[in-house]
Amino acid sequence: MLTSEKLKEVLDYCPETGNFFWRVRRGRQKAGSLAGHADTHGYIMIRVFSKIYMAHRLAFLFVYDRFPIGDTDHINRNRSDNRIENLREVTRSENNVNSKIRKNNTSGYRGVSWSERDKHYHAYINKDGRRINIGYFRDSKEAAIAYDEKAKDIYGEKAELNFGEDKCS
Repeated sequence: MLTSEKLKEVLDYCPETGNFFWRVRRGRQKAGSLAGHADTHGYIMIRVFSKIYMAHRLAFLFVYDRFPIGDTDHINRNRSDNRIENLREVTRSENNVNSKIRKNNTSGYRGVSWSERDKHYHAYINKDGRRINIGYFRDSKEAAIAYDEKAKDIYGEKAELNFGEDKCS
């Protein structure tokens, strides 16, 4: 298993930029050259000792001397931004909260959908793979505000909200 000591033998990490640089020559890569490449999803991947690692997990190992338990979240949602201040250790459920609103979302709000049967907006939130019903509302904005309140209760500062603290948007 890769340790932080072994990692630091072959790579340097700049926490301000999130970039890795080779300390030693690796094939065609010269010492001092930028390490890694973006995959099809935008994550930076780096091959170290014949195994491919995600750069954000390597950054965590480099700084904290251990791999993250669970997931590593890119706070600003930019998958190639591996600055240590942009990374946080989260559960899978917390990581899913910090995702973009899906393209097929028709309400325009996170955690809100139209219930054709009930002719109301349904507010809900997911936690640990389970859907929690928040309630039904006549207005989509009311449902979004209810979602935000529940999200703050469940996820605290990691909650991804529809509105800021002032509920103006």
